[in-house]
Formats: sequence, C-alpha cells, structure tokens
Amino acid sequence: MKLNKLYIAAFLVLVGTGCKKDYLDVNTNPNSLPTATPAYVLANALNTSAASMTSPNEVGMFWSGHWTQSNGYIISTTLFLKGPAKVMKAFNYQKLVDLYGNIPYTEALKGVSILAPKFDDQKAVYQGLIVLLDDAIKDLKANAFASTYSGSDIVFKGSNSSWIKFANSMKLRILMRQSRVSGTDAYITAEINKIVTEGSGFITGAEVGANPGYVASAGQINPIYNNLWLY
Repeated sequence: MKLNKLYIAAFLVLVGTGCKKDYLDVNTNPNSLPTATPAYVLANALNTSAASMTSPNEVGMFWSGHWTQSNGYIISTTLFLKGPAKVMKAFNYQKLVDLYGNIPYTEALKGVSILAPKFDDQKAVYQGLIVLLDDAIKDLKANAFASTYSGSDIVFKGSNSSWIKFANSMKLRILMRQSRVSGTDAYITAEINKIVTEGSGFITGAEVGANPGYVASAGQINPIYNNLWLY
C-alpha cells in the first residue's frame, strides 16, 4: 500500500506541474509591454496621429493641384523601375508564346481574383507585347534611372538608352515571329516604321546578360560556368 500511495503522489505532482495555464504560452513578445506610463502613451499617440496625416495630406494636395513635384523633391524614387520591369515582362511572355503558342495573358497574374485565367490567342499576345514594349519605352524616356540605384540593374547598369534599344530589338524579334503569318504584312510594316521613327536603334554588337557580381574567384563564379566545367 505504501508503494501505491507513493506512485499516486508522484502522479499528482506530475499532473499538477504539467497543467499550468502558461505551459504552452511560448508566443509572448518580450518587446510588447502590457502597460506604459501616461507620458509614453501621450507621446506615441501624438506621433501616430501626426504621421497618419502625412500621406493623405500629400495625396490630397497633389490631386487638387496645390502642390507639384520639383527637381529637389519627388514623391516616388522608384518610377525608373517601371520601364525595365515592363521590358522584362514582355521578354518572359515572349518566351512562353514561342514555346507554347496560346497562353494566359490578359487575365494572367491576377492572383486569387482569377485562379483559372483564360488562354489568349498567340497572335493577340504578340501584339499585346508590342504595346507593352511601347509603354516601356515611354516610361524609360520619362524617368531617368537614379544613379544611386544603378547597381540594382545587373543588365545595363542603369542605362535607359540601352534598355530602349533592347526593347526595340525585342519588338523586331516579335514581329519576325509573325512574318509568315498571312494578313500581317501591313501590321508588321507599320510597326517596323514606328521603331525606325523612334530612332533609338537596336542592340547591335553588344552582349546582353545579367551579372550580379560574377568574377573568377571561388564562390563568385557564374554557376553556368561551374556546370560546364564539371563536364
């Protein structure tokens, strides 16, 4: 009986210590204080209230025309990324059309709002990419690449003129893909004339590649070179 009582006592101790309410409470944030002095509460409330007014105040002023951008102050410093982003969007979509023909385009990249995007005719996609590249060239001409961010452009080092030439070269390649499609002669001729009239030219005699920092040093060699070297 004494041994049984000992087992029972040990069990009760174990159950009592294992059923504490905070046993599984491992998500307590030590940086989130449950209480604060009135002075801190007031200071935070004042700062939050003032900060929450900045954005809508600026937007309202620009919408109403009370404020305008100047060469010393610009709302967004990332506008220069729009042009290269559109060029690369067209670049990747063109690869998809070349490989698969009809693909989702007008309803693609909509996230959960369109989980089953329709397939667009490849001819329509090609023509849509020409329009996208035209928009990219407009953005590139309107927004000079910020020199401080040129390092993020691992293709052309922030050269808008090179991006425009690349866009024109892509347009020419897309038009060549349609050169044997009946009924497209007039369209292709008109688009080529637009490229010539734009006047920036094409990528000629230069390589277009992405280099985030590949050098002939251990740990920084181009992975493609590594793969080929192994064979």
